[in-house]
Amino acid sequence: RVKPGTLPCLKPADNSLRPQAAMSLSFGERQLYDKDYVAAKCSGVVDPETKVDNVMATYLTDYLIAFVGIAAAVAMLLDKRATKRYRTVCAVFFICTAVGYGIAGVLTMKLQVASEHEDSPYVWFWKAAYSSCLLGVLALDLIGNSIIATKVCEKCCKFKNAEGYMDIFVLVATTVSIVLICIEPEYISEIVITGGISLVVLLYVFIAWALEKAWKKVVGIFIMIVGMLVQVSLSSKCGRPAYENCFKQCPLPALTFNHNALFHVLFAIGLLILAVDMYRNPDQIQPAVVDFKLIEKVDDRKCSRCTCGVF
Repeated sequence: RVKPGTLPCLKPADNSLRPQAAMSLSFGERQLYDKDYVAAKCSGVVDPETKVDNVMATYLTDYLIAFVGIAAAVAMLLDKRATKRYRTVCAVFFICTAVGYGIAGVLTMKLQVASEHEDSPYVWFWKAAYSSCLLGVLALDLIGNSIIATKVCEKCCKFKNAEGYMDIFVLVATTVSIVLICIEPEYISEIVITGGISLVVLLYVFIAWALEKAWKKVVGIFIMIVGMLVQVSLSSKCGRPAYENCFKQCPLPALTFNHNALFHVLFAIGLLILAVDMYRNPDQIQPAVVDFKLIEKVDDRKCSRCTCGVF
């Protein structure tokens, strides 16, 4: 019984009276995983609204990737040594990656909604984030196509116009992937679509740059791939599925720095290494401009010296 004028005493693990609209919170009062629930050794009923991974390290490292991507895109656009097509493709890759992870950072920091919340008004922002990441990684695929077409298809297989056909395939794959993200069929989720295609493309360009012996780019891509594999391997131990079990099997401090944060850090490091080498050693360089007037002047000087008996 509760006396009139008093409030019932709730146990620390009782989340029944928690607010149901997490996205209404402000920057200063974010709803994290329920630390009281974890401290109570996960006893009681867990509030489903606290299963959103908005650990601070997760969205801060989202912003880290966004920063690296924007800086790299600007640098590539300003680099006049590379061909226009190469600069454009690289800029699309970096800026789309930055936009995708930047949107994800805002969603977890400010709005605090997961992509699984289908009834959320922000579900299309998640779809935009995934689509942007896909556009970026498929733009990177075009660089791999150029290398593979030159190194393998045209030299070994005598397959002419191979790059054009490969680029058409990328365009079709991009369209189909974005449509699947938008309609999100029951048999596959948007994160599986984005993650699966991204991993395949990264492996593809990894092989392409290995054929080119561009080892710094290979190292950058390898670190990005490792980050993705770490995220997948630890998601069941450090992510939402492990929340109700107090993250007992997670090797990371899940409430402060979880598998998503580790993935983002590794991805950002790999992206930075890749960006620096793509800027310093572009795969496609503008042809050198020959100054014929200067050559004529040099030839004239040589001829005049010849008549004087110097040569």
